[in-house]
Amino acid sequence: MISSSASRAEHITRSRALSDRLPALLIEADRVARTVAQGVHGRRRIGVGETFWEYRPYRQEDPASRIDWRQSGKSDRLFVRENEWEAAQTMLLWFDRSPSMKYRSSKALPFKIDRGLLISLALCSLVLRASERVQLLSSRSSQIATHERHLERLAEDLMPEDEAFETAVPIREVAQRSDLVLISDFFDEFSLLEETIIYYADQHVHGTLLQVLDPAEEEFPFDGRTLFRNPEADDTYLAERAQSIKSDYQERLSVLQSSLSALCQKVGWRFHVHRTDRSPNLALLALYQSMSAKSEHTAKRGSSLL
Repeated sequence: MISSSASRAEHITRSRALSDRLPALLIEADRVARTVAQGVHGRRRIGVGETFWEYRPYRQEDPASRIDWRQSGKSDRLFVRENEWEAAQTMLLWFDRSPSMKYRSSKALPFKIDRGLLISLALCSLVLRASERVQLLSSRSSQIATHERHLERLAEDLMPEDEAFETAVPIREVAQRSDLVLISDFFDEFSLLEETIIYYADQHVHGTLLQVLDPAEEEFPFDGRTLFRNPEADDTYLAERAQSIKSDYQERLSVLQSSLSALCQKVGWRFHVHRTDRSPNLALLALYQSMSAKSEHTAKRGSSLL
């Protein structure tokens, strides 16, 4: 049995190690965000800005001063001029820190949790750079970040410094028409995730899922006698001929991804898959573009592999 003093010493050691990683992680997240920022434009939203967005039919609750008489004079209907939204929006972010994310098949690859953390912070940096706000969808922190100087605080809240992690996406009251980004391997029970996504979709929340996988989790390169360990349940399975279960495993993964994609299409969300042997820039760009897309177009676009 590990003594309490040993446990405290281990926690202190782990905390120091994470603190040492923080500056380098923030620098890398900023580099990725800057690279992607060069290829994207600010998000366009309907609102009270001065840049024209579109015309829409007049509604009874609209004041008469909103009517665009020139456009209305071209038909027998009244139209209101909508302008681009220029006030700050809030991006909600949930990042999975469960044991299944602490996996890599090779020392040449990052752990899934490290890649997910990098993408999360780079996305936060990109959003804050656009003068928008970030809030973590977590019981651990409810503060809203409004400036790039808050990125270090977000990193500290996101970093898995202890075993106190949320195994499922929490259900909370959020502002309607917010943006919600979920980053995970989504290996938990699908029915719970489905219930959560439908809840947020019913609140008119626009969401994006990013599934982070190690290449071995897709390709299943295992051969011969292999011991598999389930980090979530702390149990093991010994396969005498690992290659004999490859097709069954890949079929289950395919079913999971198809289910996630179908669920997202049903509620007008987006679903992406990112492998840790590929550039994080691709995943970040896809997330940011998904947040910029109108939800009514989302369901027509399917999923992507990044």
